[in-house]
Amino acid sequence: MFSRRMPPYEARQASPYVWVVLVLLATGSIWYLAQHPAGILIGVGLVSVMGLGTLLENFRVARRARSRLGEDIGSFARGFDRRAPRFDPWVIRAVWDALAPWTIVRDGTRFPLRPTDIIADLGCVGTDLDDVYREAATRAGRRLDDVMGNPFSGRVDTVGDLVEFISHQPRVAAA
Repeated sequence: MFSRRMPPYEARQASPYVWVVLVLLATGSIWYLAQHPAGILIGVGLVSVMGLGTLLENFRVARRARSRLGEDIGSFARGFDRRAPRFDPWVIRAVWDALAPWTIVRDGTRFPLRPTDIIADLGCVGTDLDDVYREAATRAGRRLDDVMGNPFSGRVDTVGDLVEFISHQPRVAAA
């Protein structure tokens, strides 16, 4: 079955509790820094370094997006051997959709993925990568158990590795 018949991707929103915690942390940090004489200078320095880092990252992502004009999910899928026995267009689309939030450019557009993209360079690490894996595997109809038996276990560095990892997971039995 064609992957375009896959149910649409539904992005999850952050819980309201997360926003409450973030506001409390920010308020507490501002209060703490304001109580110490050097706190204001430290706070301004931290904000400046973070702002500069964000600006440089935005330029890097925009440059990547410009270099990939005209690419889409079709060019991404052509990066894989479509004659391979484990090729599954549903896995390709599920990974593409699950990593889409990690490809946003400043203006809200997204840059296309390539199989050679390093997942950590997208900012997707740790539990975020686990969430992406779970989302993509579920949408592609793959089981989430026995990941240690997968030949790609512990070797997922690129987007192509993630596709291969999910492709090697057993399919969910039809109900």
